[in-house]
This record gives sequence, C-alpha cells and structure tokens, in this order.
Amino acid sequence: MRLPEPIVYCVLHIQKVHAIRNTQSSFLLFLAAILFTCSLVACSKPDLVCEDSLGCIEIAANDPVRLATLLATSGAAESLGNDSLGGVEIAIDERNGELLGHQIELTNADSGCLAEQAIGAAETLTAVSNIIGIIGPTCSTAAAAIIPIINAANNVMLSPSSTATNLTTTDSATGGVWQPGFFRTAHNELWQGVAAAKFATSYLGATTAVIIYDERIYPFDGVPTSFAAAFEELGGAIIMQQAILPGQTTFSEQLSSIETIMPDILYLALLEPEARLLLGDLADHDVIDNISLLGTDSLLVPGFMTQGETAVPNFYVAGPAVSGSAYNQFLELWQFKYSDTPNSFYHAHAYDATNLLLDAIETSAQVGKNNSLLIGRQALRDALTNTTAFPGLTGTLNCQAFGECASGEALGIYRITETAVDQSNWPPDLFWMP
Repeated sequence: MRLPEPIVYCVLHIQKVHAIRNTQSSFLLFLAAILFTCSLVACSKPDLVCEDSLGCIEIAANDPVRLATLLATSGAAESLGNDSLGGVEIAIDERNGELLGHQIELTNADSGCLAEQAIGAAETLTAVSNIIGIIGPTCSTAAAAIIPIINAANNVMLSPSSTATNLTTTDSATGGVWQPGFFRTAHNELWQGVAAAKFATSYLGATTAVIIYDERIYPFDGVPTSFAAAFEELGGAIIMQQAILPGQTTFSEQLSSIETIMPDILYLALLEPEARLLLGDLADHDVIDNISLLGTDSLLVPGFMTQGETAVPNFYVAGPAVSGSAYNQFLELWQFKYSDTPNSFYHAHAYDATNLLLDAIETSAQVGKNNSLLIGRQALRDALTNTTAFPGLTGTLNCQAFGECASGEALGIYRITETAVDQSNWPPDLFWMP
C-alpha cells in the first residue's frame, strides 16, 4: 500500500528527528523539530469531519450552493407560486448570487396545488443529494403530503404560503402532520381569523355573523373556528355555521337561512369557484346589498368576481399585508428586475424564507481548505429552529420547535372593488391593518 504524500512527508521528518536526538542527545532540539514538523503538515487530521447525526452535504471548492423551490407555478395557484419565486430570486440577487464564496444555484420545481403533483416533484428534488434546502410549497394540501418525504430525506423545507394550522403541530386530535425539517414564514391561519374578527367588530361595527366554510381547505378547527372565537370574545354572536359540500353549485339552503337571519357579516372560508357561485346567488336574491362580506385569503386571487362579473358591494378579504421602508426598497428591486409590481401577496414571505435559509447555512457550515464546505443536516435544522429576532420584511421572526417562524404581524384587510374585479387594479389596495 502506498502512503499518501503528506504522511510520507511526516514520517521522513520524524525519522530525521530521531537521528538528531541520537547524534546530539538534545531533548530541546528534538522537541523543536517535532513542533516544526507538525506546523508543516497536518498529516493526522482530516480537513473537515462530518459528525452530524443526519449526515452532511459536501460542497467542493468550486461547486455551487444548491437550493430549490417547490412552488405552484402552474394551475389555480400559479399567481401565488410565481409571486413567491420572485421573492426568492430577489433575496439571492441581494447577495450577488453568492454564499460563503460559492455561487448559489437555484433549481425550480412545480408543486402545483395538488398532493399528487407535489409528491412527484418532492421525490425528484430529494433524490438530488446536494440540494441543501427547499423553499415551498405554495399550498397547504401539498405541504401536508410532502412533509414526510422531506423528513425522510433529512432535508429542510420553508413554506412562504402554507397557512394550515395542522402543519405546525403533531397533535393527532387536530390532524397534526408536522415532522422535523418543515418550517414556514407564512402566518398560521388561526391568526388570520383573529385579524378578520377585529376588523368586523372594530371597523364595520358588526355584532352578528354567519360562517360558510369548505372543509376541504379549512379542516381541523382552522380559520372559521378562530374567527368565531375571536368574534364572540369581542362581543359578537355567531348565529350560524354551515359547511358546503365538495363541488356544490347551488346554495338554496344557505340562501334561505341567510335571508331569514340577515346577519351583519357573512364570513366566507371558501375557494374561489364556490364563493363566486354563492355570491352570484346572493346577488340574484337581493340579499347582498344589505350584508358585509368578509373572505379568507383563499379568495385573494386575481380576477375574483361574481357570476355576473360585477363587483360586490362591501366585499373585503383578509390576507398577507406588508408595509414599511424596507418593503418599499424591496418593491424598487422588484420593479428593476421584473419591470412590474407583484401581482400577489406572498413574495415578502418567500424573501424572508430564503434569507432565513441562507443565514442558517452560513451558521451551520464548516469551511475547509480551498473554501470547501461541509454542512450538517441536523446542524442546519438546529440553526433554523434557533433563529430569533430575525428582521424580516414580514416582521420580526422567531422560529419555534414545530417550524412556526412567522411573526403574525403581516396581516391586513383588502377591499375588492370594481376596478379590482376587472383586474385593472390588481392586487387591490390594502384597506386596513390591525
């Protein structure tokens, strides 16, 4: 067996030291020679050692730092996914496309908003061993489906827009699906319900409300329940809660009840197709002019309209809301890069998620000779979990044990006007913040 050159070099020097000691019997000279030898070669110590319980990602001196996005860049949530992708790209641009002296390489995969598509994309990405972390997915249903895949691959994933409550809990009674490796900068939908209740009572002066919700997107005591609890705590009364059926196209039962009750607020936790049909029926029955309508962020999508393609009076939607000087600077960068303004609402959350990930990589990386990197997978998860007082565009972020990093500050109310409906003013202007 041939010894590596550094070891041969070390052995030769030690032999020389022995010769010196034998001929001159000088202990001091012997010690000096040993110290000199060890200063020349570190033949007994490897450059970088992986001692991480989940293994390490090795990045050679000239290799890039590889990240990925797993966002809905096609389908019903396309506007949300592409909006988030812009936030990721700007965060990387601000670092001149580099991290720790390595180029940042970004791979984009389309998760869609469906579990099946997201699973296939996640399996493809996690098969690439040197992808350090993933920004995504866009939709909560996709996130719930791929969290086990991310955990099994010892990877990390930060979602900018998956808001479902069950994603950041392990409580089986509420359908908790969290596993290590999942984080999010999106708000928990429970906070959205509270913000909507504050707006309904403090701004609109509402004292009675009816909730219509879709269990497919808001299961496990999610945003409808949080709205109801906050509304009642603020002095209001929930006089009816009713779930719609999957694919329901007529709403005679709901209409009859609403006409009888005539609440101050109709709270809609629905997807756009069903909500559009319901609002069309309400308009046909002349009910809509006398009730304020308040929707969840699932309705904050371009071109939302009634069947008659006319705006609904007194129609408000809760959703992400960001303001401040740092955000204004971000918008200038967006304009410079894309010659446009964002057309959706989660770009700031994606920007924050990317910076959280990049900072965590810097914190957990070992830097070796010639600027090679060794990144422990558990060390990276720990760096994310231990993130505190992070100054994000969406507020001050503090990551919790089950991946909750959002501040809860970046929420507000938008008014859907006629100009917003025909998309001449989309996204709509921010109307109110808590």
